[in-house]
Amino acid sequence: MKTMTVKCQVLTPIISRKDESGTFDLSPQSVKGVLHFWFRAVAPRVIDIYKVNLSALSKEEREIFEKEKYAGLKYLEEQLFGSQRMKAPFGVWVEYNQNDCKQLFYHDTPDRFLGGDSIKYALHGLSRRILYFRADSTFDLNFTFKDQLISNVILSILRLAGFVGGLGAKTTKGFGKFLVLDQKKSIFKEQDMASLIRQLVSDVEQNLKVFIENAKNINNKPLKDVLILNQNTQKRLYDFPNFCDGSFKIIDTGVQARYFSEVMSKLFVLTEDRKGWYKTLKFELRKATNNGNDCVETLKDILNNPSKAKNVRLEIPPAALGMPLVYYFPDTRITVTFAPCGSEKIGRKQSPLRFVLQQTNDRGFKAYAILFFSHLSDEYEDGYKVKYYAFRKKRNGNDEVKEDIIKDYAYIPTWDVLSQRIENIVKSRLERR
Repeated sequence: MKTMTVKCQVLTPIISRKDESGTFDLSPQSVKGVLHFWFRAVAPRVIDIYKVNLSALSKEEREIFEKEKYAGLKYLEEQLFGSQRMKAPFGVWVEYNQNDCKQLFYHDTPDRFLGGDSIKYALHGLSRRILYFRADSTFDLNFTFKDQLISNVILSILRLAGFVGGLGAKTTKGFGKFLVLDQKKSIFKEQDMASLIRQLVSDVEQNLKVFIENAKNINNKPLKDVLILNQNTQKRLYDFPNFCDGSFKIIDTGVQARYFSEVMSKLFVLTEDRKGWYKTLKFELRKATNNGNDCVETLKDILNNPSKAKNVRLEIPPAALGMPLVYYFPDTRITVTFAPCGSEKIGRKQSPLRFVLQQTNDRGFKAYAILFFSHLSDEYEDGYKVKYYAFRKKRNGNDEVKEDIIKDYAYIPTWDVLSQRIENIVKSRLERR
């Protein structure tokens, strides 16, 4: 076993995900979860994620993997992160200074150093008692590794995860980013975002290939005999967020400022007279339909006359940025909820848009977004099919009951169409500035 302490510096505040006891929560499980997520984002560039060479497996393994949809991915995943039948080849525990933690909210207002009221929208759903780990603080990740092959893979994933992913809550909104201090800080300021991400992904890719070429499984079989290396890079894979060619797009938001709080405010402010970049994008996506009509106005027409639903193909592009999507119309007191198809319950779909903040040479920040083209629903008909449910709450004596208005289906455009429309919206905004 090899032990190693990896020192990390916080680039953007890390928000405690769940602990409301007055202590900051950054657990080994959360670190492993983040590593696991970003491993999956790179693995399809290296191996056939659907297949393994069954003839190279033991009888027990064949029974496990011959019916597995993601046989290749699951097998490699097991070698790196362990499973019920085998111990993980690495362990990690976290050390940090509680004095570097601060209260996230003060009297229902976010800490002014993060942006105050202007970032309430970005922090929606978080407890008022949660803490955050301030920027420029450091923390230690103490690892034990089975061997050098494992450490090379895990540390390369860690470097990628720290920059594009992050730890804690609200990482899709730009929080939780960190830098492994064995990396040259200058490359994160001097390289353009696309080149930087390509380099970080390539490092993981190369270390995975070396691992597969040289490691053996628990039966002492070479992994290269079991896993099927890609001859050509997988393209346009939408099964889950990943870095395969044609499966993501990097967007320059045009948002830049001297301080983190200013950048976050420009991205997420939401008041009666101001909308940040993100809320403006969601609003302008309402018109990103085939006919250019505002989808919310079309929805209102259907709610006023539900029989129209049979003759109207309702498109709802804003639902691509996260579901359930809820609209409330105060004049009619109707609530409409959009959710992915595939479940009787109201399903959730995390936003495929992830914000990445790059420090500039003057210690300011520039905001980018990565749009991952993962499936938005289990059903597809020339676009992703989503279900919606409209109801009105009414009083019935002392009780409040729901009056059903309509249950039907709507559609989100294909990623080819949607990504181009998002790009056009962003480009148009930059040209108007």
